[in-house]
Amino acid sequence: MIATSHLNPATTAQRLSSKSEDMEKAFIHLPKELLFLIASFLEKEKDISSLSRTCRECYLPLNSFLYHHNSLNLGSSALLWAAQRGMERTARICIRNGAHVGVTDIHDHNRTPLFWAACKGYEAVVKLLLETGRVNADSKDSHSETPLLAAAQHGHEAVVKLLLDTGRVDVNSKCAYETPLFRAAYHGHEAVVKLLLETGHVDLQPKDDPNGWTPLYVAAWHGYEAVVKLLLATEGIDADSKDSNGWTPLLRAAQAGHEAVVECLLETEHDVVQPEEGPSGWTPLSVATQNGHEAVVELLQWREWRSFWNRAG
Repeated sequence: MIATSHLNPATTAQRLSSKSEDMEKAFIHLPKELLFLIASFLEKEKDISSLSRTCRECYLPLNSFLYHHNSLNLGSSALLWAAQRGMERTARICIRNGAHVGVTDIHDHNRTPLFWAACKGYEAVVKLLLETGRVNADSKDSHSETPLLAAAQHGHEAVVKLLLDTGRVDVNSKCAYETPLFRAAYHGHEAVVKLLLETGHVDLQPKDDPNGWTPLYVAAWHGYEAVVKLLLATEGIDADSKDSNGWTPLLRAAQAGHEAVVECLLETEHDVVQPEEGPSGWTPLSVATQNGHEAVVELLQWREWRSFWNRAG
């Protein structure tokens, strides 16, 4: 046994945190209360961690003590670390030992563990955090980014569903004029677009974007046929909306040579106008011709011929 009555706790703690065979044997017989007292005089996490690994009998009680120490003294940084890496078990231990689930990372735009887990698609960690009932599912970082915006941008379908199922997120939250639907459409995440549309509450044509870009506009421009079809099938969509320069989804799709998207827009039940003269005199046919998109040119010419013969007769 170690004689403890004349020990200086802080000095003892530093000495005991370094491994030795004699110390390991001594620790086996230490009461937990004394073990915790010794650990409480260690200020650095690495010293507490070293102490916990001195012997098997120390590990379990001191490992919990280590996480509790992190929660009290280091701003629950261990939970942020675990959320950023998708380590559900570590995150669970942090929460069990008092971690603040709504902690913000002051060194990284005030982002929360939920934001990081949602952004990186760590479904299990997102679920764990939401199940605590103590997180703000719609929290904003210093740039107004939300967990839903981040998850939608990166196409994390399961995470988006978890967040929507809480009923506590704004499906039209914005960062730099971009909504979750806009981001999902911009990056071609069909499944996420579908989930968002199914809420029935998304803004299909945001009015405050100075560029005038809509989810349909960017999906058509980038050639995401499946996303375009989903949006065109949605009641209230404006298939012929113009951006700040007068460009429409059809003009952008023709310019980029997306034949399937051009066909979708031409065949939709919504009104899609083929302007004789658009911005700077451009038409879908002229921009497709200039950019060498032969298949789109043929499609548009055939469409014009069909319209002509229908009118003629």
